[in-house]
Amino acid sequence: MNRIFIIMLSFFFVPVVAGAKKKVTVKTRFKEAYAALKSSSGQDAAARTLADSLSVVSLSPAQKADGYYLCARLMDNENNAINMKAYLKEGIDTARFYQTVYNVFSYSMECNKVDAKSKYENKITSLRAKHGNNLLSGGLRLMQQKKYDEAFKYFDLYIASGVGHDETRMGKAAYWATFCGINANNPTNVLKHIQQAMGVSDADTRAKLAECQARSLVAINDTTQWVTMLESGVRDYPGSSYFYNHLIDWYIKHEQYGRGMALTDSLISYEQDRIIYWESKSLIALAMHDYQRCIELSDVCLKRDADNLNALYNKGAAYLDMALNEKDKAMRTLYYSRALDPMERLRRLQPDAVTRWGSALYRIYLNLNMGEKFDEIDKLLSNY
Repeated sequence: MNRIFIIMLSFFFVPVVAGAKKKVTVKTRFKEAYAALKSSSGQDAAARTLADSLSVVSLSPAQKADGYYLCARLMDNENNAINMKAYLKEGIDTARFYQTVYNVFSYSMECNKVDAKSKYENKITSLRAKHGNNLLSGGLRLMQQKKYDEAFKYFDLYIASGVGHDETRMGKAAYWATFCGINANNPTNVLKHIQQAMGVSDADTRAKLAECQARSLVAINDTTQWVTMLESGVRDYPGSSYFYNHLIDWYIKHEQYGRGMALTDSLISYEQDRIIYWESKSLIALAMHDYQRCIELSDVCLKRDADNLNALYNKGAAYLDMALNEKDKAMRTLYYSRALDPMERLRRLQPDAVTRWGSALYRIYLNLNMGEKFDEIDKLLSNY
């Protein structure tokens, strides 16, 4: 019997290196923690040293659960002491107040991980219920201070802990966490809870969040999910141009012209007056070298908007490509002359976009023997 007792007790005498000079047992750390629990100071240091000892030694899951729950209690005690000071209208460290709340949750989560027999489940649930509101308040305080990465940790921990399983509050925490991710330009944090955030948002906000989700997928180089998101976004958020524009660009880049045309035709069947669809059809036709069709579709756009920049460019580019591929001199000259008007109009409307119209006008003026205009554009391009 004595031999069994000695073996069990030995678990608490696993040595922990403290600096380079002396060794401290886990049992000592537990004693220090219990002493701090009864004291008015030293709770944070005792919790940190105990937690460190639990992470580096071979203790049973049950013993680790004991340790992490004790750490949570230490933080709860320190929080109670700060609360009492506030009640007595004494000065308090607000940042420290919220940090103790965060630490209660952090240690309780570690306890849950190793508490296989759920020994502390009810006690942990009670602690979280007590401090849940303040965990959210701590995150909101940091968010107002624009400390978005720190604030995210509070909201993320709230969600992970499942405090009260209140879907509305969880949704709000998810929204705030996503907001922090967006403002910190942290795509990983944006993506973590964005679906839950969308669940408590109105239609306009969902569309904006969906665009943020898509942009974050680009930032982490998840092209497969990004394209899937674009395809669903075109369907779910027809009012947003982001999804359609980027999906068409992707289809053209990967020469999936049929899919691009089919998508655009399906959208035109519901909203035929939306000019962006006709612009895209002309661009796809240009990419397919279907120049006559491109010109026809560009004219559809220009009838609706005579100054449509993309239609002007597509029409001019189509005529230029036709001229380049034409062997008959008279027809070649005809195509250059027809490219002249849309490209010059494009220049007038978009004078700073030299890379868009500069080389085109250079070719046109050269082939139409427009000496004065050619000299001007040649000089412009040589200095650009």
